[in-house]
Amino acid sequence: MMTSSSSNEEVYNVWGEFSSGTVYITFLPENLPLEWDKIILKEGSRLYSESRIRKHTIEPMRYPIIKRKIVTGTESSPTTPVELELGVTLCYRGIDRGIASTQVLAENVDFSVTADGRIDWTLGVESGKAPKLGERYSVRYFSRPVFVVRDFPYVRRDFYEEIRRDLVYQNYPIKVLAVLEHLGAFTTQNPPPGETP
Repeated sequence: MMTSSSSNEEVYNVWGEFSSGTVYITFLPENLPLEWDKIILKEGSRLYSESRIRKHTIEPMRYPIIKRKIVTGTESSPTTPVELELGVTLCYRGIDRGIASTQVLAENVDFSVTADGRIDWTLGVESGKAPKLGERYSVRYFSRPVFVVRDFPYVRRDFYEEIRRDLVYQNYPIKVLAVLEHLGAFTTQNPPPGETP
């Protein structure tokens, strides 16, 4: 039986019903998370891009690269569908001596992706196309969505419930609000644990 309900319209006035990059996740009572816990989805993918300075032959990205099947055409026949499994959708060399490079690098031609999701520049080093050590490059790749727990809308989810005239203490699932890690989970206003703003 419901005795009352309420809503906080203030939140919706500022952010809309769902804020960009947020998700509600429900956990069983035996798996309660802490604020700032990182949650990596096991399924699904998203595009992420970053600009980096090359320091090694095999380099990790911010998130491990995952392979995804995509359907595309070829240069010789753009309308004929070809299925590929790629992790990197775009990669190009950055600025060299103040001049932006337009050299696009291709996966499995100029670099490869290791089984654990890192870029291996061996192919490009051999062909001379890889960014030089200390040179900037940009990369867009598929990765798993990574969220950080930010809020507990319902902090208390443990209640006494009457079962056959006995009061029994019950633990219920709890819902948390999580934010995509790169979209401001850690900001100057909301720093990670142990840091002061």
